Amino acid sequence: TERFYNCANGFSRKDDILPERFFREAGSSGDGIDIHPIDRQRFEEELYKYYRIRGLNPDGCFDDAGFLDKQP
Repeated sequence: TERFYNCANGFSRKDDILPERFFREAGSSGDGIDIHPIDRQRFEEELYKYYRIRGLNPDGCFDDAGFLDKQP
């Protein structure tokens, strides 16, 4: 339901972003554990898959205005 309210208040795919440094800079999770920058195209593809699995449109929102009526 949080997603529904966010969309009703103007949030969309443009707001589902990571900080730019995640796509440019390598990270670390401790000694000898390097984390490569995230591939931006792969991130976009996975975000699209996530939306589809959750029943959202490509903009990350519900097409069904009666979504809340179906909630327990």
